[in-house]
Amino acid sequence: MDSDHVSHEKSESTAMSPEKFWVYYKNNPMVLLTYGLIAFLYILIITLFVIVFPKSVPRGLQANINIQTEVSAIKTNISQLKSKLTQLESISSKKTCELTWLQSNGRCYYVYETKSNWLRGRSVCLRKGGDLVVITSQQEQDFLISVTNTNLYGYWIGLNTIGNTTVWKWVDGTDYETSYKFWKKGEPSGQSKSVKEECCHLGTDGKWSDIKCSVDRHFSICEKNLD
Repeated sequence: MDSDHVSHEKSESTAMSPEKFWVYYKNNPMVLLTYGLIAFLYILIITLFVIVFPKSVPRGLQANINIQTEVSAIKTNISQLKSKLTQLESISSKKTCELTWLQSNGRCYYVYETKSNWLRGRSVCLRKGGDLVVITSQQEQDFLISVTNTNLYGYWIGLNTIGNTTVWKWVDGTDYETSYKFWKKGEPSGQSKSVKEECCHLGTDGKWSDIKCSVDRHFSICEKNLD
């Protein structure tokens, strides 16, 4: 793990190694409990046949019917438990973000809380298998504000004009002109020849501002697909 401070977490259903097996069931206790209940009910059925059933034979047909009814009920319970087990395993096997990443709407986010310039922030994201965040909706904007401390520092996002002083570009190629925007009033402001503010950050007011990429006082927000 980086020395970074982190702000705010596949299950293999077959061919598990012993180590992965225990890790899986340690993280999914309900699955293990369900297996235990199924095993207990099977043992109960065997007990009924081996111990109770022979002693009940002299009592006649009614006793046999009662035992068969109990066995049928237990089998029904086993069937229901198996169905529940399948559901639990299905849920637990769904893709989730890594422990140090936050999950929202099918995406994973990592808040890099070490001050850096834009290029350094992006390099951290790339090393972690993602890139600086590309904000494409109000929902995503609101989520990022909710998980960051924008009252203290701004956060670099994946929007810049590096190599071109007029055209803003998202790092993943999303079309800037047709995509979502949340600029602070009067921004972007540094596109003149004398002032080149080529990178964008989520400011302390929760809105976007342009600033020089070399400024090293902002945190960064990384984004990637679910693993």
